[in-house]
Amino acid sequence: MKQTFIISTLVFLLCACTVKTLSLPKDIATKSYIFSCADKGLIKVLYSKNGTEATIDINLSELKVDKKALHFYQAVSASGARYINKSSNNITYEWHTKADYGHISMLSGTNKKFSISCQLQ
Repeated sequence: MKQTFIISTLVFLLCACTVKTLSLPKDIATKSYIFSCADKGLIKVLYSKNGTEATIDINLSELKVDKKALHFYQAVSASGARYINKSSNNITYEWHTKADYGHISMLSGTNKKFSISCQLQ
């Protein structure tokens, strides 16, 4: 009985050593964040593992803004982290965070700018 247990344990350990581990792509997001905004809105952010990109859901009900899965790229920032989405000809989005605070800005093609502050939940 003891010999069978030892042999089966060794076989299990050998099998475990030969199993290939999955290597995840470097850009897989590791954590999402939710920010509450001044107008009872929500910003959900999913950052890439290396921090160069973000996918953001914007829900600002009082302003009638409901955008899902906007893709942002990291931009130069003097302080904190800043991400830009210029995929639309009509509007540019900017997401800037520092510590537990975020700031979403939207600039339309007619140069009308709107921005709102948010706090990490």
